Amino acid sequence: MNGVTAAFGRYGVAVVVEADDPDELQALAVLLPREWRRSDPAVPTSWRVRHMTIQRSGADRHVRCDGVTMFVGDLDTALEVVRSEIQTFCAGFAKDRTFIHAAALDIA
Repeated sequence: MNGVTAAFGRYGVAVVVEADDPDELQALAVLLPREWRRSDPAVPTSWRVRHMTIQRSGADRHVRCDGVTMFVGDLDTALEVVRSEIQTFCAGFAKDRTFIHAAALDIA
C-alpha cells in the first residue's frame, strides 16, 4: 500500500495509520484529541507502536491492524474502529498513566 501515513498517540504509545486517501486520515484526526496527532509519522523508538491500514476496495474500507483484518465495511464505521483501537491501545499500554473511561463513572 502506498498511501499517506500519520501517527496518533500519547504517553509513549502510538498507532501508525496508513490510508489510501489523505481525507480519511483527516477525518480520523477530527475524532481524536488534537494533541494525539503527530505531524511526523515517525515515532520515538522507545514508544510501543501498533500499525493499522485503511484500504479502499470499491465502496468498502478494509481495516487491518498489524496485518490482521479487523473490519470490512463503510468509511464511517471503519474510522470508528480505528479510533477505538487507537484509544484502547494507548490506554492499555501508556507509561505511568491511569485512564478512566467516562462510561466507567456512576453518579449516585
